[in-house]
Amino acid sequence: MARTIVGRNHERKTPSTQSSSASVRCFIQSYRGLGRGAEPLIGRTAAITRSPRAILHLKTRRRRLGVHRMVLPHPRHCPVNGLSAIGHIWQPPEWPTKATQGGSQMSRHDLTESAWNAIQPLMPAIGSKTRRGRPWSDHRKLVNGIIWILQTGSPWRDLPAEFGNWKTVYNRFRRWVISGLWDQLFRRLLRVMDELGNIDRTVWCVDGSVVRAHRAASGMAPQSDENDRFHALGRSRGGYSTKLHVMTDSRGTLLAVTLTGGQKHESQEFENLYQNCQVSVHFHRNRPTAIAGDKGYSSKSIRKSISRKGIQVVIPTRSNEVAVEPFDKDAYRQRNIVERLIGWLKESRRVAMRFDKLPDSYLAFIKIAAIRRMLKRI
Repeated sequence: MARTIVGRNHERKTPSTQSSSASVRCFIQSYRGLGRGAEPLIGRTAAITRSPRAILHLKTRRRRLGVHRMVLPHPRHCPVNGLSAIGHIWQPPEWPTKATQGGSQMSRHDLTESAWNAIQPLMPAIGSKTRRGRPWSDHRKLVNGIIWILQTGSPWRDLPAEFGNWKTVYNRFRRWVISGLWDQLFRRLLRVMDELGNIDRTVWCVDGSVVRAHRAASGMAPQSDENDRFHALGRSRGGYSTKLHVMTDSRGTLLAVTLTGGQKHESQEFENLYQNCQVSVHFHRNRPTAIAGDKGYSSKSIRKSISRKGIQVVIPTRSNEVAVEPFDKDAYRQRNIVERLIGWLKESRRVAMRFDKLPDSYLAFIKIAAIRRMLKRI
């Protein structure tokens, strides 16, 4: 007696063949299309038995294949050797998952709802009547594309299509760099954290780190000392590089950041780094109790400058210097936070190596990485 197996829009009759074995191997056939004319594809094989373990194996295989409904022949109607009767699978094009939002695939680097709500008021209005031409694309989608470039370090042309045209995302990024939008976001979030009491003013730490410059970072102008200073590029022991100077509090919040050529010493950039602090230090009550740095900042001019501001100096002396003031070892132990901050920033591949020809673009990526850290703490 023949048994009829009903599939999608057709049926197939199989011969009645007795099976002496409890398990048989059957080919699973799936459709990749949804309408007529879909080409059947012979997929994986599944072992069908009557044991609970085999049923569990079949269910696991169905979940991996994303199968919605499966019709398989009974084992006793399948031959032990040769081609078995074919059961048909209905497979939807794509199952909805937790990683979908608004019908598009989400990246693990995308902004969360709370993070987007924190920065959305500072974004330009999409429906502004003062701006001519084509209306803005969705800001959130383009910001997520910029963050994807920041985290992966990929070229702009390799940006996935889900974030929009790569040229649109790059033009928006450069437009906001020139207009100072990233600086405004950075200062605004620091002000909010200061109002919430999340900025510690006991010990502030300073340090510098060399960042290797990629071949793509050069070529903006002929190499010369003046052009290298303007583009924050130089040659150090690590090769063609940029030096990143940072200031942070004892909790790892980035307070100031500057760029120089890789060969420039940290002590020569200290005054400029302090003046670029985005937290108000004009009044004595807003200044930190102490500033800690390694031996690279040990110089008479830096010590006098810090002391003149009413701040305690926590900088060890070199072996060829005379210790002139008591050294606070407990405060100096907190200096490791600046090393960790640099490591956190360099987890973003666009910060770990410089690919940008313009220093303001590279500096914007550093501030975006710091903004992402601050959004997690607000």
